[in-house]
Amino acid sequence: MLKLPQIFYDHKYRDTVPSDWLLSKAFLRGVHAFTTMRVQTTGAEFWSLHGARLEASISKLYPQFLNQWPVLKTDIINFLKRDDLRALAPLSVRISLIDQASELKWVAILRPLESAEEFLQVSFVQDQRRHQRDPSLKLADYSLEHELLQQNIEADEIVFEDPKRGMLSGTVHSLFVLREETLFLPDPSAGILRGVYQQAFLNKWQQANRIVKIRGIKSDELETNDLLVLSNSLKGLRLASKMGISLNETQRRKFKELQSLESEMIDDDQKTN
Repeated sequence: MLKLPQIFYDHKYRDTVPSDWLLSKAFLRGVHAFTTMRVQTTGAEFWSLHGARLEASISKLYPQFLNQWPVLKTDIINFLKRDDLRALAPLSVRISLIDQASELKWVAILRPLESAEEFLQVSFVQDQRRHQRDPSLKLADYSLEHELLQQNIEADEIVFEDPKRGMLSGTVHSLFVLREETLFLPDPSAGILRGVYQQAFLNKWQQANRIVKIRGIKSDELETNDLLVLSNSLKGLRLASKMGISLNETQRRKFKELQSLESEMIDDDQKTN
């Protein structure tokens, strides 16, 4: 039986090392791309989107290794289907790509899935640099984000905001705003990666013929019954509010409606995997 936390090079048991060794000696040698997913007893959720993200990352960061992707993809899928892995579900699995000695390796970090509060209180931080980032890549560069979270210890999450483009993202969450029946998304040209879970929900939302607009909304433009929704592949959809502001019954009711659509989305994904 696997033990957690656990790290694997490739899909084998060999070369298992402590988490702190990998983070200090391997990951910090340079930029690497990654994706983090939730694994249930039925398997990895939204693997097709996570796989597409990894493939896009190879194209951007490691184009010389793109021909290796079919083999890497098969190895990762076989790893995620292991019975002893799924027996530990629900589980957080982070797959990272590392250029090691002129060969592309993948690393899996396994951790128990932590419980989370359904509602988050957030602080807003001005960030004008996101437009300089490539919105197609998920890179391991959270030092500034975590530093800011430490400075705002009362907050459950930090939301980055551009003075002109509005709210962009959290440190580990994508975001959108629901106003009446319209879903507002940050402009990806601001350097915002549309998260795997957010993209899956967006697909489900549009299949239901609901309205989507690409327009950032500033925190001081939020109206009384607007929903500020954060999402990631581990925690799903989470309703947020400004520090010190309580959620009203209308917001809670509207969020439960979103969660119903979210449940349908997850059921659809399980049927296809």
